[in-house]
Amino acid sequence: MRWAWLVMVMALMAPACLSDSLLDDPEPDLTNQANLFPHNPEKDEWDITTVVLKNIDHPEGKLSGPYVQAFNCLNEDGGWTREYEVPLLGLVHAQLCNITQTIVPDEDGSYLSVALPEDIMDPDDSFAELMMFYHVNFIHDYYKDIHGYDGMDFPLESYVNLMIYLDVENNFMELPEGWVSIDNAMFMPGEGWAELEAVGEILLKEYLGIDEKLDLPFKNDSIFFMQGESLDFAYDADVIYHEYTHAVVSGDRLFGTRIDEHGPDAAPRAMNEAVADYFACSVMGDPVMAEFALVNLGAGRDLTEFAECPAGYHGEEHIDGLMYSTALWEIREALGPTDADAIIFNALLTFVETTGFHEGAQATIAEAALLEPPQDEAVQAIFEAHGLLGCDGRMRSWKNNNGTRFPEFLPGTQTTGVAGFSDGAPGYIQHTLEVPKGAKSFHLEVGAESAGALALLGDFLGGGEVSLAIALKHDGAINYEYDPDYLHDETALIPLTELGNGLFAVDVSGNCLTAGTHTLQFVNLSGDSGIVFRAMISFPKGAAPEKANYSCQVAQ
Repeated sequence: MRWAWLVMVMALMAPACLSDSLLDDPEPDLTNQANLFPHNPEKDEWDITTVVLKNIDHPEGKLSGPYVQAFNCLNEDGGWTREYEVPLLGLVHAQLCNITQTIVPDEDGSYLSVALPEDIMDPDDSFAELMMFYHVNFIHDYYKDIHGYDGMDFPLESYVNLMIYLDVENNFMELPEGWVSIDNAMFMPGEGWAELEAVGEILLKEYLGIDEKLDLPFKNDSIFFMQGESLDFAYDADVIYHEYTHAVVSGDRLFGTRIDEHGPDAAPRAMNEAVADYFACSVMGDPVMAEFALVNLGAGRDLTEFAECPAGYHGEEHIDGLMYSTALWEIREALGPTDADAIIFNALLTFVETTGFHEGAQATIAEAALLEPPQDEAVQAIFEAHGLLGCDGRMRSWKNNNGTRFPEFLPGTQTTGVAGFSDGAPGYIQHTLEVPKGAKSFHLEVGAESAGALALLGDFLGGGEVSLAIALKHDGAINYEYDPDYLHDETALIPLTELGNGLFAVDVSGNCLTAGTHTLQFVNLSGDSGIVFRAMISFPKGAAPEKANYSCQVAQ
């Protein structure tokens, strides 16, 4: 009896004893947990969220998997390096940051030790690497799970914190030196790197007499996030989704420059930007593109702000793309995100390298007709309201743009892929200029600077100067032919005079300057880089300049 009592007492005590030892709650499983921004610092109000990282297959737990390899780029020795003797500048040393992977899991299997740095401009921070890995996986799964798209089932190389170190022996041009920041992000197809290398090697040989291989460290499809001057683009998931969508579009669609009888057309690249903006915003359910990365730089894009053709055409793909992306967002509001995303993505799969606004709209209308019930009439009405059916904003009335929000852009002589443009690339837009009665001349003033990927390289090699001309015609549009020979029929090609500090001007006069409509098209003579510019025209009173530059042959 005594033993029975003891057994009963021990039985009653057992749960209490075990709760202090053997029955303690197990430690929570923190494997692959990490803290990051699900959207961006602006939208998330700087509050981080705990997530679980997926698809890590690196043996050491570094951020590599079947759909993304996330790389950091540290400001230290070990990166790609070149040194060249450049006329006047002396020895120029260029060094890329050191590409590596900095993140491994903690002892508990988590990545919770990777934190937002105290200095968000830290050029070596691992938080950017973490954001890139998580969000590339997220957007990959969107395209595969929602659209059944498996074209991105490979480890996309994704780089953050890219910077280049520059040292110039005789820097009288006040070029950037040290670790150079660039506010930008981009997708580059593998073949694009080969083309860039080829152009760079041509420039080295042409300007410096150096015949060598650049052998850049990038060979495959990749997305790149540079370390910005005032913020880190990798902290904004919108931008990651935008660049990833460029990779989905790939180098086979919407990556070329169309040419026709009026010259080059930036519409395919504008379509590329529009689709990338649309899907980045649609996935987020927010029409404002990149509240953190772009809005804070004054370059935000709101897809609810109406844009139409031809007024929205400026020759720059991000700006011109608003004509199409705002129409797509309107379709989303009309049909709902599920149907809108489906028809827009299915239409995208039919696009080719040179698809333009009209063809893109038609393909999307055709997909809308397959919905149940059909929605083609509603979608067509939206595209018509945006002027995209039959859109050709490249022929438009002249308006001074010196005080407007958007400048005009010119392609570079090496960026269009058209051999005939190597001596001068015509602009995307032909302007119709109304000359008033009694006008003896007009005065054109331009503020311009080089732009694009080759601009900085051109500065170092002596090819970054801006050189402009205008093509004028007094009896209709300027026409171009490409085969068998490159021909153009402007009445006069008039160079602009450089005044310094990026300012150019010319006075135009001659017996061709009669009252009525004339066509004016800017021409880039600069060599390699694109040009961004603003311009204004005035008609001064008084006598014409002594030297005429716009003259027509007079029948005898």
